Amino acid sequence: MTVYKDPKTNKWFYTVRVENVHGEKIHKKKRGFAKKKDALLAQQRFLETYDTEIEEQYTFREIAERFMRYSKGRKKETTIYNQNNLINHILIPHFKNTPIKNIKPKHIDDFYQSIFDKYSNSMLGNVRRNLSAIFNFAVNFYNLSRNVVKVVSLPKHEERRKQEYWTIDEFNHFINVVDNVVYKTLFMVLFWSGARKGEILVLRYCDVDFENEEIEINNSWNDTTITTVKTTPSERTITIPSHVIEQLRELEQFQIDKFKYVNDDDFIFTVRTIAKPMALSNVNKQFKVGIDKANVKPIKVHNLRHSHATLLINNNVQLYTVSKHLGHSDITTTANTYGHLYPNTEKELQSILTNAYNDSL
Repeated sequence: MTVYKDPKTNKWFYTVRVENVHGEKIHKKKRGFAKKKDALLAQQRFLETYDTEIEEQYTFREIAERFMRYSKGRKKETTIYNQNNLINHILIPHFKNTPIKNIKPKHIDDFYQSIFDKYSNSMLGNVRRNLSAIFNFAVNFYNLSRNVVKVVSLPKHEERRKQEYWTIDEFNHFINVVDNVVYKTLFMVLFWSGARKGEILVLRYCDVDFENEEIEINNSWNDTTITTVKTTPSERTITIPSHVIEQLRELEQFQIDKFKYVNDDDFIFTVRTIAKPMALSNVNKQFKVGIDKANVKPIKVHNLRHSHATLLINNNVQLYTVSKHLGHSDITTTANTYGHLYPNTEKELQSILTNAYNDSL
């Protein structure tokens, strides 16, 4: 910090340039100090007070909106889409224009309690991560003294929510009532591949190896944007059964008849045009129509992925193979989601170990 002496008055003064909450440069000058140390002390106090005043002016909404803008280009588009959707529909409606400095641990806990019954443990964790990220952003860029989210533990549901799934018989009962060839093929690919809905909806014909009965997964669809998949393990090539390949051939011929041509880079799962994937809302709607018509246990489209994983596990496929096939970022994710389906009990493990010992004698 620098101060100056006015040769006309023989008094000291300080001058500083600061930035207001809108990013505008402000020039501040104060004169009339008899001693240099008084000018330096006053300058220091001004800067400290100004930082505090800036901090107090920011509302939660302003910080959250700046955080969303900051995320652009620094995260995957799919991640940003989901993050911003959560912030706009859950966090901002609750904290609104509260000065961010005034949000205390009690307010964070009250917020958790208000949403506890609405969401699963997984969703609650996602809410906390985004809330904490916003406060970290305020600490790092806008002089907030601390991240109060870190000191509040997140409540959790005691009982694990059961993963709903269909058996092959239930799926066959459902698929037999789906007449539309596009949706029939889509639901078959989802069930028999175990891939995510967004990954399948963005498939093009060039992603299908009809000869080797494989599909290549590189992208995802969030209803507005086509992006690369979120993690490297999600980029994968997986095999699908022969009868699903034949169903894909049938769909291709249907689209050739309908659109007069189909190119390798055309999307497979479309309704009115081959230039754009179908809307997620259409998928969910037609899935429910089929469920009602077949009178089967209601599940969500995403649960076809759980159904596939359960099918693999029940047929003794190793956890590592299941994890790689599903495109999980690590095997822990697979274990936490599906580990309880593995049938070995302690008694069965004891029997395995005993037999191993006896065989060694």
